[in-house]
Order: sequence, then C-alpha cells, then structure tokens
Amino acid sequence: QTTDLVQNELWYPEGESGAVKVLNDFLCYQPPRRYG
Repeated sequence: QTTDLVQNELWYPEGESGAVKVLNDFLCYQPPRRYG
C-alpha cells in the first residue's frame, strides 16, 4: 500500500487536482475530430 501511495505522489504531486490536470492535458492532446 505504501508503494502505491508513493507512485500516486510521483504521478500526481498535486493530489487529485494534479490527476485532473493530467486528464485534461490528455484530453486536449487528443485529435479535435474525436469531439466531432
């Protein structure tokens, strides 16, 4: 469990907000045609 916590800290240093930012960046990186 501690290792998972560390990995989450590395991937999302800002916590849940950091995860949301990563998701937003990923969605913005997708081709515009995906949104129709």
